[in-house]
Amino acid sequence: MKRGIGKFLSGLIGIPIAALVVAFAIANRQSVAVDFWPLPIFIEMPLALVLIVAAIGGFLIAALIHWLISAKMRWQVHQVTRRAEDAERELALLRASQTRALAPVDPQLPAPHQHAD
Repeated sequence: MKRGIGKFLSGLIGIPIAALVVAFAIANRQSVAVDFWPLPIFIEMPLALVLIVAAIGGFLIAALIHWLISAKMRWQVHQVTRRAEDAERELALLRASQTRALAPVDPQLPAPHQHAD
């Protein structure tokens, strides 16, 4: 059920955005000169392409910066999760040993030897 809703919402948002990008590209077909200073590269390309590539490039740079900044938080979450799993294992072992210690003694078994100190 969730996949259907996700696809629907994705289409509901994606289709209008795609239509806007196409309309923008059609409206801005004039060529502009792009100079990649300090490199000696000079290219003529449509304005829409320049702006769309710049927007995608900016998004990718921002995503990379966000990923790098959140790396510390991801590492901390990993460490806390590992410690919680270790604590759960230790708790299970303690509960199992407590259960064995409190188990009723079978009267037919010989009594444990007690040492006098």
